[in-house]
Amino acid sequence: EEHDKLGRVFTDSVKELCESECKLCGKRMTIKSLREHVRLRHEENIKEYRRRFGDLTYTKLTYHRCKMCRKPMKAAVITIGNHMKKQHQMTFQEYKEAFQIFQSQAKKKFFIRKRNRMRMREGKTANHV
Repeated sequence: EEHDKLGRVFTDSVKELCESECKLCGKRMTIKSLREHVRLRHEENIKEYRRRFGDLTYTKLTYHRCKMCRKPMKAAVITIGNHMKKQHQMTFQEYKEAFQIFQSQAKKKFFIRKRNRMRMREGKTANHV
C-alpha cells in the first residue's frame, strides 16, 4: 500500500479494490460485482439501477498505478481493464498474470506451492548430478 501527496491510497491487492454499496440491500462490493449483483439478486439491469439511484458512487476509493506506464487510476477492474486495452493492448487478466498482482489468496498459494515444487525438483536434480 502506497500513499501519494494527495493522500490517495494505491494498491495491487484484490482486497483493496474500490467498493460501492448496493442501494437496494446495503451490501458492499466492487463495482464489477455490483453490476452482476443487481442483475441476479434484484433482477434489475444496471441502467435501470442508475436511473433510480444516479451514478455509482464509491464507499471505498483506492487507486492503482499502472506497472507499465505509471499512470494512476481508480483501483477498479473495469477502469484498469479499459486502460490495459486502450494503452497497452492487453487484457486485465494478462496484466494481472504478467505482474502477479490482484491475485486471490487461493491463487497466490497455488503459485507459491508450484514455485516451491519447482525449487525442490531443481534441488533434487542438483543433488543427484
